[in-house]
Amino acid sequence: MPLDSQNSGPFVKSANHKEDNSVNYSGAQSLKSTLSSAYRFFWKSGRSHFFFVEGGSTQHVRSFLNKKNKKLLIISTGRGESSLKYAEVCHELKSTGFDIIVVDHRGQGFSERFIETGNLGHIENFGDYAADLEACIVNFKDLKKNSGGGYQKTLILGHSMGSCVA
Repeated sequence: MPLDSQNSGPFVKSANHKEDNSVNYSGAQSLKSTLSSAYRFFWKSGRSHFFFVEGGSTQHVRSFLNKKNKKLLIISTGRGESSLKYAEVCHELKSTGFDIIVVDHRGQGFSERFIETGNLGHIENFGDYAADLEACIVNFKDLKKNSGGGYQKTLILGHSMGSCVA
């Protein structure tokens, strides 16, 4: 049985290949282990912050900070995404000398919704996303400065809508 649903790609078996249910796809085990480590890192090493935003709701930001880091990486998530989606990215980048913050834009991820309809996101003005992101960045830069340090470099990694916001 092929691993993909289209019977194409690198996992298609030849017509003469006999099905062997004892085959252990070590890649799947490796992925499971990697994701497990990433989620453990996300929840144990990260810290959640909630900021009040104009309009009366709160915005969630997940941070991974280290006093010795001199660079800041901001991850600006896409529409409907949660900071949790970036657990593996944060885990992979943890030793690069960057403090990392992952922003759940207003009405997205773990941030509060403006309307009561479940997970439906709504915003009055797209510019509010940019204003929220700017306030968030200033907050973390001030936090670093007040602890006797500062950032020598700041980078933003944006995905989809998060790129437009950045």
